[in-house]
Amino acid sequence: MLAKLGAKPTNIPPGELYTALERGTIDALEWVGPSLDLRMGFHKIAPYYYTGWHEPGAELQFLVNKKTFESLPEDLQEILRVAMKAAAYDMYAQSMHESGKNWSTMSAEYPDIQVKTFPDEVMTALRKANAELLKSNAEADPFAARVLKSQQSYLEDIRQWTNMSDKAYLNSTGD
Repeated sequence: MLAKLGAKPTNIPPGELYTALERGTIDALEWVGPSLDLRMGFHKIAPYYYTGWHEPGAELQFLVNKKTFESLPEDLQEILRVAMKAAAYDMYAQSMHESGKNWSTMSAEYPDIQVKTFPDEVMTALRKANAELLKSNAEADPFAARVLKSQQSYLEDIRQWTNMSDKAYLNSTGD
């Protein structure tokens, strides 16, 4: 998506990100968020912190070989399902907590960090590029089309509630 808009995304091993940013090899990077950014030290050399426009928070995924999973007894399949759900929720809660703590540390130690949000025209371009790529992938792959349709249907079902709950709460706090 970023390449479609003219950026030149580059995959760099995590251990080389700080040096690449410091030397100007890359102009910016997307990592995790304050929960893991603090220990990477990016805030020491990058004065701007952009809000997460592409994901609201940490997510954890598990990749399991379907054939192997289905060969397990039902009780072990269920144990794995429950363990993966518990681990994913634990990761989410831990990431939220650590991001809050670490952001406090980062902003106190480096008060010149500026939190920025992309302008509306950039967000519009990002959404448009994303929609075009999703459509292209869905047209080329029936499985991708099924996944996209499922996700869009789910978002339609849940969006009204999230607007009434999470979004309304966040908008009402004044922060």
